[in-house]
Amino acid sequence: SPKHGGSGYITLGANVLAADGQVAKPFKPSIILSRNGVDVGIIGLCGSKEAAAANVANMAGYTVVPPEQVAQKNIDEVRKYGAQVVILLVSMESKSLGQDGVQGEITGLLDKVHGVDGVITTANTSIVTGTYKGKRITVVSTGIGCDNIDIVMNELDALANIDFTTREEKE
Repeated sequence: SPKHGGSGYITLGANVLAADGQVAKPFKPSIILSRNGVDVGIIGLCGSKEAAAANVANMAGYTVVPPEQVAQKNIDEVRKYGAQVVILLVSMESKSLGQDGVQGEITGLLDKVHGVDGVITTANTSIVTGTYKGKRITVVSTGIGCDNIDIVMNELDALANIDFTTREEKE
Protein backbone atom coordinates (compact mmCIF):
# COMPACT_ATOMS: atom_id res chain seq x y z
CA SER A 1 0.00 0.00 0.00
CA PRO A 2 1.33 3.49 -0.81
CA LYS A 3 -0.26 5.02 2.33
CA HIS A 4 2.28 6.95 4.38
CA GLY A 5 2.14 7.59 8.09
CA GLY A 6 4.02 10.87 7.80
CA SER A 7 7.27 10.05 9.55
CA GLY A 8 10.62 9.90 7.82
CA TYR A 9 11.60 11.04 4.38
CA ILE A 10 10.46 9.45 1.15
CA THR A 11 12.02 10.05 -2.25
CA LEU A 12 9.55 9.53 -5.06
CA GLY A 13 10.57 8.22 -8.47
CA ALA A 14 8.05 5.90 -10.16
CA ASN A 15 10.08 5.86 -13.36
CA VAL A 16 13.52 5.24 -11.81
CA LEU A 17 13.95 1.50 -12.26
CA ALA A 18 16.46 -1.11 -11.12
CA ALA A 19 17.82 -3.83 -13.42
CA ASP A 20 14.84 -6.09 -12.57
CA GLY A 21 12.38 -3.48 -13.90
CA GLN A 22 11.03 -2.62 -10.45
CA VAL A 23 11.22 0.84 -8.86
CA ALA A 24 14.82 1.25 -7.70
CA LYS A 25 15.66 1.58 -4.00
CA PRO A 26 15.51 3.97 -2.18
CA PHE A 27 12.73 5.38 -4.40
CA LYS A 28 9.02 4.82 -3.93
CA PRO A 29 6.62 5.31 -6.83
CA SER A 30 3.93 7.10 -4.82
CA ILE A 31 2.53 7.95 -1.43
CA ILE A 32 -0.91 8.73 -0.09
CA LEU A 33 -1.05 11.47 2.51
CA SER A 34 -4.17 12.37 4.48
CA ARG A 35 -4.81 16.09 4.81
CA ASN A 36 -7.97 17.33 6.53
CA GLY A 37 -9.78 14.07 5.84
CA VAL A 38 -8.80 13.95 2.17
CA ASP A 39 -6.47 11.22 0.92
CA VAL A 40 -4.04 12.74 -1.58
CA GLY A 41 -2.08 10.41 -3.86
CA ILE A 42 1.26 11.82 -4.97
CA ILE A 43 3.23 10.17 -7.77
CA GLY A 44 6.86 11.12 -8.32
CA LEU A 45 8.22 11.22 -11.88
CA CYS A 46 11.62 12.25 -13.17
CA GLY A 47 11.68 14.25 -16.40
CA SER A 48 13.99 13.36 -19.27
CA LYS A 49 16.09 16.53 -18.95
CA GLU A 50 16.85 15.84 -15.29
CA ALA A 51 17.64 12.19 -15.99
CA ALA A 52 20.10 13.23 -18.70
CA ALA A 53 21.74 15.78 -16.39
CA ALA A 54 22.19 13.33 -13.48
CA ASN A 55 25.67 12.31 -12.40
CA VAL A 56 26.42 9.07 -14.26
CA ALA A 57 28.09 7.53 -11.19
CA ASN A 58 24.98 8.23 -9.10
CA MET A 59 22.76 6.57 -11.70
CA ALA A 60 24.78 3.32 -11.93
CA GLY A 61 22.33 0.42 -11.95
CA TYR A 62 19.31 2.67 -12.54
CA THR A 63 17.30 3.25 -15.68
CA VAL A 64 14.97 6.23 -16.01
CA VAL A 65 12.09 5.37 -18.34
CA PRO A 66 9.85 8.05 -19.87
CA PRO A 67 7.24 9.15 -17.29
CA GLU A 68 4.33 8.24 -19.56
CA GLN A 69 5.40 4.56 -19.42
CA VAL A 70 4.52 4.28 -15.72
CA ALA A 71 2.29 7.25 -14.86
CA GLN A 72 -1.15 5.80 -15.64
CA LYS A 73 -0.42 2.55 -13.80
CA ASN A 74 0.52 4.54 -10.71
CA ILE A 75 -2.48 6.89 -11.01
CA ASP A 76 -4.76 3.85 -11.12
CA GLU A 77 -2.97 2.28 -8.15
CA VAL A 78 -3.28 5.26 -5.79
CA ARG A 79 -6.95 5.59 -6.77
CA LYS A 80 -7.39 1.87 -5.97
CA TYR A 81 -5.94 2.52 -2.51
CA GLY A 82 -8.40 5.35 -1.85
CA ALA A 83 -6.76 8.54 -3.11
CA GLN A 84 -9.50 11.11 -3.66
CA VAL A 85 -7.07 13.58 -5.24
CA VAL A 86 -4.11 12.66 -7.46
CA ILE A 87 -1.12 14.96 -7.87
CA LEU A 88 1.85 14.34 -10.12
CA LEU A 89 5.16 15.54 -8.65
CA VAL A 90 7.42 15.90 -11.66
CA SER A 91 10.71 17.44 -12.65
CA MET A 92 9.30 18.89 -15.87
CA GLU A 93 8.84 22.40 -17.18
CA SER A 94 5.44 24.10 -17.35
CA LYS A 95 4.28 27.50 -18.52
CA SER A 96 1.13 29.53 -18.37
CA LEU A 97 -1.01 30.85 -21.15
CA GLY A 98 -2.56 33.18 -18.60
CA GLN A 99 -5.85 31.96 -17.23
CA ASP A 100 -6.58 30.21 -20.51
CA GLY A 101 -4.28 27.25 -20.34
CA VAL A 102 -1.20 25.28 -19.47
CA GLN A 103 1.70 24.60 -21.82
CA GLY A 104 5.26 23.29 -21.70
CA GLU A 105 6.92 19.91 -21.31
CA ILE A 106 4.24 18.79 -18.82
CA THR A 107 1.57 18.73 -21.56
CA GLY A 108 3.24 15.76 -23.28
CA LEU A 109 2.61 13.73 -20.14
CA LEU A 110 -0.90 15.11 -19.57
CA ASP A 111 -1.79 14.03 -23.13
CA LYS A 112 -1.16 10.40 -22.16
CA VAL A 113 -2.84 10.10 -18.76
CA HIS A 114 -6.22 10.67 -17.15
CA GLY A 115 -7.35 11.06 -13.55
CA VAL A 116 -4.85 13.77 -12.56
CA ASP A 117 -6.17 16.58 -10.37
CA GLY A 118 -3.03 18.67 -10.10
CA VAL A 119 0.65 18.85 -10.89
CA ILE A 120 3.59 20.02 -8.80
CA THR A 121 6.71 20.65 -10.85
CA THR A 122 10.21 21.30 -9.61
CA ALA A 123 11.37 23.25 -12.65
CA ASN A 124 10.65 26.85 -11.62
CA THR A 125 8.46 28.84 -9.24
CA SER A 126 4.97 29.74 -10.41
CA ILE A 127 1.35 28.70 -10.11
CA VAL A 128 -0.77 28.13 -13.19
CA THR A 129 -4.48 27.45 -12.98
CA GLY A 130 -6.13 27.05 -16.32
CA THR A 131 -7.37 24.45 -18.69
CA TYR A 132 -5.67 21.80 -20.71
CA LYS A 133 -7.75 20.02 -23.35
CA GLY A 134 -10.92 21.21 -21.63
CA LYS A 135 -10.00 20.02 -18.12
CA ARG A 136 -9.35 22.56 -15.39
CA ILE A 137 -5.97 21.89 -13.78
CA THR A 138 -3.55 23.64 -11.45
CA VAL A 139 0.18 23.32 -11.95
CA VAL A 140 2.31 24.50 -9.02
CA SER A 141 5.98 24.92 -9.87
CA THR A 142 7.92 24.97 -6.62
CA GLY A 143 11.59 24.71 -7.48
CA ILE A 144 11.69 22.15 -4.63
CA GLY A 145 12.86 18.62 -5.44
CA CYS A 146 10.87 15.40 -5.13
CA ASP A 147 12.61 14.53 -1.87
CA ASN A 148 10.93 17.44 -0.05
CA ILE A 149 7.26 16.78 -0.82
CA ASP A 150 6.30 17.17 2.86
CA ILE A 151 7.41 20.82 2.72
CA VAL A 152 5.25 21.41 -0.35
CA MET A 153 2.24 19.64 1.20
CA ASN A 154 2.56 21.68 4.41
CA GLU A 155 2.65 24.90 2.39
CA LEU A 156 -0.41 23.87 0.37
CA ASP A 157 -2.16 22.90 3.61
CA ALA A 158 -1.43 26.35 5.04
CA LEU A 159 -2.71 28.05 1.89
CA ALA A 160 -5.99 26.17 2.18
CA ASN A 161 -6.46 26.41 5.93
CA ILE A 162 -4.95 29.65 7.23
CA ASP A 163 -6.61 33.06 7.03
CA PHE A 164 -3.62 35.24 6.22
CA THR A 165 -5.42 38.39 7.33
CA THR A 166 -6.01 37.15 10.88
CA ARG A 167 -3.20 34.54 10.84
CA GLU A 168 -5.61 32.01 12.35
CA GLU A 169 -6.99 28.72 11.12
CA LYS A 170 -10.03 29.00 8.89
CA GLU A 171 -13.17 27.55 10.35
